Amino acid sequence: MKILFVCGSNQCSSILSEAITNFADDPRLQAASVASQESGEINPLSLQYLQETGIPTDNLKSQSWEELKNFHPDVVMAVSQNVDETSYPEWLANSVNLRWNLDDPSNKEGSAMQIKVAFLACLNDIICRTHQILDLDLENLTPDALKHAFMELGAEV
Repeated sequence: MKILFVCGSNQCSSILSEAITNFADDPRLQAASVASQESGEINPLSLQYLQETGIPTDNLKSQSWEELKNFHPDVVMAVSQNVDETSYPEWLANSVNLRWNLDDPSNKEGSAMQIKVAFLACLNDIICRTHQILDLDLENLTPDALKHAFMELGAEV
């Protein structure tokens, strides 16, 4: 199953989701991420906290819709409030469109420790969700069953 994680700028939440999902190293699951409004740059703290937790960052980059037009995801997962699904390109029409409203740590203000705690909480949330996805019978779920299963795990339409 392929998941495309979408956030506004592809700097933080979608990058964290892609990295963690692919780090699970399960052949049934492949992830990519994209910006609904391209920024071209990953938040350095995203890379720092992924690396500190042992998750590789070598292949991560902020990507545009054009770069992923051949990815063909089964699920498109918006991971932030600022994603407008009506802006999705036509080639995503056959994907299951869902939303995880992750608490984006890149928007946090405060001390370095408070920001680190926000990043680690987001990482933990994504790790837990990824493990829940891997517990599903991914090979045998129809699109409707996939949508329902993700909604039982907390995804929204």
